[in-house]
Amino acid sequence: MHQGALLGAARRKAAAAAAARRSQYGGGPAAAAAAAALAAAGGAPRGKVTARCLWNACKALTVGLLLMMVGCAMATIGYYAEQLSVGQEVRGNATVPVKNESRTFHLNNLSYAGPIVMGVGGRWRPLRVCWCCS
Repeated sequence: MHQGALLGAARRKAAAAAAARRSQYGGGPAAAAAAAALAAAGGAPRGKVTARCLWNACKALTVGLLLMMVGCAMATIGYYAEQLSVGQEVRGNATVPVKNESRTFHLNNLSYAGPIVMGVGGRWRPLRVCWCCS
């Protein structure tokens, strides 16, 4: 393939993009033809929502909300670490509460990791949606 053929394809793509931009606010067959030419040249018109973009946005929203819920659960478990690390032990005829310090330490760390996971979930949604739909 010679260099002129590549240059011609690039010019056709640029012309189709320019036509789509000019007719973006217009209607009728000219806008449809420009959008079809741009799609044939290598992509969807910018600013238009495609099915792929909408699907990626829904997946990003779901993953982000899931991360936020997991982070909220982690923070809640970390808040109640003292109460959750107390167990019951039978000694003789009496039942006494026994505190597991190692479990308290590990559960308490969730109160620090939970907000970090929530922050990742909150930032995941807009970044992923903007990246996929552009």
